[in-house]
Amino acid sequence: MAGEDGSAGVCRSESLLLIAHWIVTAENEVSAYHRDVHETFGEQLARWVIKDWLQEVEGMEWPPSGDQVWKEITARSKGRLGIRLASQGSASTSREYGERP
Repeated sequence: MAGEDGSAGVCRSESLLLIAHWIVTAENEVSAYHRDVHETFGEQLARWVIKDWLQEVEGMEWPPSGDQVWKEITARSKGRLGIRLASQGSASTSREYGERP
């Protein structure tokens, strides 16, 4: 229920601005990460990192504690990317030597 001073409307406006800020900062972070992975490793891995990144977002506590949370999510996704690249490298090496991955 809004007060006579319109405080509920102000709180709602501030909340919407904060949500918009989270969306913009998250989008900027994931876009930069996707672009870097795409340029370095190609489209297939770039798609995987977006899936990994979004899974991290789904598992986080809301509301975010600050803008740094998006970089933390990217760091965790980079860890998954490293594991994926390492497993691809060992599978590729195994195939070169006639071993089963």
